[in-house]
Amino acid sequence: MDAAAMVDLALNWTTVPPQRICEVHAPLPRSPLKMRKHASEQLRIETDGCVGSSNGDRGVVYLEHVQAKVSLISFHF
Repeated sequence: MDAAAMVDLALNWTTVPPQRICEVHAPLPRSPLKMRKHASEQLRIETDGCVGSSNGDRGVVYLEHVQAKVSLISFHF
């Protein structure tokens, strides 16, 4: 690692704008999902990045990370 080069890069680092948070709620499936061992399920969620919300007219422009909160209930038969 070149510490001097890292410091040089840090001195000229361009930061991104302040954090914006956009919450999107996924639609619930019409009926409970019946999963089998080693099965997978996909849920597609589309968003406009909260354009025009309290985050501002542009909404989310840069994406650094995504958090997903998932609630599951399982019954073992």
